[in-house]
Amino acid sequence: MLRMHDSILAYCTYMTTTATSGTEISCSLKARGWSQAALARKLGVSAGMVNNVVHNRVTSHTVAAHIAMLLQAPIESLWPGRYEYRPRAQSKNDRREEAAQ
Repeated sequence: MLRMHDSILAYCTYMTTTATSGTEISCSLKARGWSQAALARKLGVSAGMVNNVVHNRVTSHTVAAHIAMLLQAPIESLWPGRYEYRPRAQSKNDRREEAAQ
């Protein structure tokens, strides 16, 4: 008889690496032998931080990049639009300096 843990891992092996929901990402991590708590210990952050990144509630490029590396998936496929490079707008001081020159 399969234990609950075994059936969850069996289900997770069928998940794709282009997960878009937090549940799929978490399940994919479990299928590769990683718990969110173990990942948090490795990265030196709280388990809550890892969970919040997985479920797209907060942004942490360090945590997200590590998860993407473990899942061998582009970060953009896991969190579309969340970690795109966007140049910062000029600050008021920079605009003043340019105007003064």
